[in-house]
Amino acid sequence: MYSPLNVDRFVTYFRAARRARRTFVIDPYQAFVLHLIHSQALPQPGTTPDLRVLVPPRFSTSGAARRLGHTSWARELQRGAITADEIAQAPERFVVLFRQSMQPWLYGASLPQGATCIFSYWPGYLRNRDSNR
Repeated sequence: MYSPLNVDRFVTYFRAARRARRTFVIDPYQAFVLHLIHSQALPQPGTTPDLRVLVPPRFSTSGAARRLGHTSWARELQRGAITADEIAQAPERFVVLFRQSMQPWLYGASLPQGATCIFSYWPGYLRNRDSNR
């Protein structure tokens, strides 16, 4: 768990996942940030097999999808897409960026057996009761 706006943190996690021979799974927000930056130094989903995008089930009806559905980014979002089922079949193969709101449809009531969750936000968020679950 980290802010997708923190590109340095993205790079750190992506490199760590790569070294561990795991696929790094990001959400549409992180994919959009990478699209906006569009740097040769940053990977784009769909251009490397070790970076995939998990699109939430309700994303197509979200405000972001309505605002951005006509863009080239939205059309390319499915390149490199991965499903929650694919992750559930072999969770040990992935490092997943997720937020607490994603957990119910991604993992159910709890994280997969043996999973490690890294919370990497501003320390003030730890005072928020919702962040302490």
